[in-house]
Amino acid sequence: MQMEYEDSNIKTTWKNDVLRVRIRNIKENTFDLLRIIFEAAVDHDRFNLAVDARDMVSLSLRQMWNLTNFAIELKPKVNNHVAKMSIITKAKYHKYINFVMRHAGPTCPYYVTENVKDAKLFVN
Repeated sequence: MQMEYEDSNIKTTWKNDVLRVRIRNIKENTFDLLRIIFEAAVDHDRFNLAVDARDMVSLSLRQMWNLTNFAIELKPKVNNHVAKMSIITKAKYHKYINFVMRHAGPTCPYYVTENVKDAKLFVN
């Protein structure tokens, strides 16, 4: 399966057992695409996950709800296959992301930050 993908809303890359996901916008098909890409990564067994959402447009309440449900849906697979996870996001989203991570987050170590360099060091 293919883990490399790019459109105007998301970009994913796979290198050295790290799945990098850059999210710019959440559209109707975003979660379906991410689900397919994540399944391909799971086929490789253990990997690290780096999510870059620093350029993401503001989310509506419905999009936040859908994002939370997506995280809950993927949690068992993340727990079984992701060794470490970093999330790069604007400071205004840290409270929301930390809430989601506390209630639906993975059991693996994770790091929420605005600093790209620190996030890369965490997952590499």
